[in-house]
Amino acid sequence: MLDYRLIPLDKSVASHEATAEAVAEFKNEIEAAYLAPYGYGFDEVIAKSPLDFTPIGQFGQSPAEDTLGNLLADGYIYGVAQAEGDSYRPLDLAVVPAG
Repeated sequence: MLDYRLIPLDKSVASHEATAEAVAEFKNEIEAAYLAPYGYGFDEVIAKSPLDFTPIGQFGQSPAEDTLGNLLADGYIYGVAQAEGDSYRPLDLAVVPAG
């Protein structure tokens, strides 16, 4: 059996140079292709909400209504509507798998 351990990435973990370079390349590509045309940068906050969202580490730990889950489900519905265009048929629900 493999000994799997999740190691949190914090300041105590040394950076791996090749991985850090690859991440920097991806950040630059994302910024140039998707963010810069709208005047945004990769490390910039582009949205704020007055709503309190469940921290991602706690998301899905109990089945219940959840502000973050509702936002994600609404995003799924919006995405389907955009993808289907004129052929869109309203959805009754969207399920957010959180576990």
